[in-house]
Amino acid sequence: MVLVLNCVDGELELIVLNSTNSSGSAIEWLTISRDNSGRKQHEQRIQEMETDYRQIFQGSPVVSIIIDPDTGNILDANQAAVDYYGYTLEELQVMTIRQINIAPRGEIDECINKVSRNHYKAIPFRHKLKDGSIREVEIYSGPVKLKGRILVHSLIIDVTARRRAEADLRESNRRLRDFAEAVSDVSFIIDEDGRYLDVFGDEKMLPMPGTEFLGQTIHQVLSEDSADFILNEVQQAIISGIQRKGIYEIQIGGEKQYFLGRTVPLTYIVNGKRTAAVIAADILEQQENTLQMIYELRRRSDIISSVLDGKVDSNKSFAYTCSSLGLDINLPSFVCKILNYSLDSGDSNSQLAKINCDRKRKDKMMIALSEIPNCIVWGCQDGIYVLCYATFGKREWERSKEIASLIRTKLLEDDSSMSVFVGISEVHTGVEGLKKNCRQALSAVLAARSRAVDGGGVVHYREAGLFQFVSEPLSGNAAREYIAQHIGNLLEYDQTKQTNYLVTLEELLRGASIRETAEKQHLHPKSVIYRHKSIAKILNVDLNDYQTRLTLGLALQLYKLNANNL
Repeated sequence: MVLVLNCVDGELELIVLNSTNSSGSAIEWLTISRDNSGRKQHEQRIQEMETDYRQIFQGSPVVSIIIDPDTGNILDANQAAVDYYGYTLEELQVMTIRQINIAPRGEIDECINKVSRNHYKAIPFRHKLKDGSIREVEIYSGPVKLKGRILVHSLIIDVTARRRAEADLRESNRRLRDFAEAVSDVSFIIDEDGRYLDVFGDEKMLPMPGTEFLGQTIHQVLSEDSADFILNEVQQAIISGIQRKGIYEIQIGGEKQYFLGRTVPLTYIVNGKRTAAVIAADILEQQENTLQMIYELRRRSDIISSVLDGKVDSNKSFAYTCSSLGLDINLPSFVCKILNYSLDSGDSNSQLAKINCDRKRKDKMMIALSEIPNCIVWGCQDGIYVLCYATFGKREWERSKEIASLIRTKLLEDDSSMSVFVGISEVHTGVEGLKKNCRQALSAVLAARSRAVDGGGVVHYREAGLFQFVSEPLSGNAAREYIAQHIGNLLEYDQTKQTNYLVTLEELLRGASIRETAEKQHLHPKSVIYRHKSIAKILNVDLNDYQTRLTLGLALQLYKLNANNL
């Protein structure tokens, strides 16, 4: 007997040969026995793996589909794909990838062919959902063997929002660069180590093309002293978080050049380094532009003053004058009057309003206000006026106060220590309307000044109270005489006795009750009653008389208005 063990297609085969019998005759029989347990185990393992794979496939939160590479048919899809595309599973299983993929058929077939042979990542496509919307996607695919066939498993990642954000960022960067290139200044983005990251602006101001700066440090481009100075400005701005201004003296090519510079800390990080923007403007060019603007502002001021003084007679001449200023007097408008000065106490005939600074500072203020859209600024002997067009209908009163607050904020940005008062007129049209605007704005700003000694404020003509009746400001000797006549005795009493009866009088004139006045001044109600009687006796008046209260109220407001000059 002969035993033979053979392996055929993963199965064990046992062959038994009985070659002779007792009589020595030929082979009598052949016995074959096969053991296929190995193949069954292999098939069982494959089946288990396919079951595990399908569980993972169905449970994945990522949109996933199985594609037949020969036909492009969608053989299977998980629940995430059903939710994403909007089709049922049955609808997807009778569709091809070409029905949802917006691309030429040849391009799709080529990608499927590549993926069926090799792992192929991040293929960008556009997919169409059932509702008709188009989405930007990236497809991550690879071959997978299921039930003896090579199929394609694809993961679909929606990148629509990311693409839009990237497009918006590119557009924003393009606009930023276009804007930076359009201005005459030159700008640099520099990190905290002094390395140039980007350059914008007028390359005529640079010692070499802007692209040659990139990647270099300040010390590789400028002299040591200049580089040390700029690097210190950058680092100080980044550390403090506050922009720095000044005159930059830069050594370029053996020659000293001077620039008006600003260093502004930025919020983004590049390669782990904080950054700042350095903006440099040619001082000579800035001076020329400023002088030209000052000339135009003064010319405008002279012309408008002539109009208000009645020196422009004919309608034709007036129309030409307005057009040269870009001023349409027929449009509804209001005027804001700016006051950051006190009454002139020298000459009794002097007009209100010599600005408490020299002409240069006044010019600077007018230039700053000229940046406000839809506003025309001019200066007169009694200060600065701003004409604003009223194009906002029923809310003109509220909006005019918003614009006046913007004007005040604009001035305080340059010098936060100023006390800025703004008066606002009603809305009018025409030459007479402009004159009325100026008178009303003056009354309103006087009211604003009388209500606050420090800090400034905004008052509309509607809120001006008694000052609506002041056509010309009471100043100098006239103001002093009026104040002395009506409340002079009380001022003298307060000064001599070191009391504050004037403050109590103001509260009483405002109509405050005894209790309210007592609480505000931290007094006992009986003390307020006593003061009421004492004030009436000192001034020899009846505080309950209506006309007397008006007279004292005006005297009190004029006193506050002239407080620094009395």
